[in-house]
Amino acid sequence: MLTGKVPLDFGALYPKLYPLIAGISHGRLSDWWIFRHYGTFTQKARMYYPYNPRTETQQTWRNFFAYGVSNWQGFDSATKNFYNQLKRPKYMLGFNRYLRLYLNANYPPS
Repeated sequence: MLTGKVPLDFGALYPKLYPLIAGISHGRLSDWWIFRHYGTFTQKARMYYPYNPRTETQQTWRNFFAYGVSNWQGFDSATKNFYNQLKRPKYMLGFNRYLRLYLNANYPPS
């Protein structure tokens, strides 16, 4: 008895669909492929999930970063304006300036 649902074999179907997909796609296709465009050149790549090592140093830096963000969120507007008005580096927002100074002051992590 047919239910109307046909199981798809994407392994066999994909080579037939690739010329159509590659011509019009941008971004990612499900969790399989990423399509990158460089001018008129389209590059296809498999999805990549980076390895996340949970070393003691990395966890320490994550904690310092979390403490810095929570400190910034607890500041009043006068303190935030002080960091926003600093001139150097010119391209940074006050939040980024504060985190840079906070992380540099706590280097090396203990």
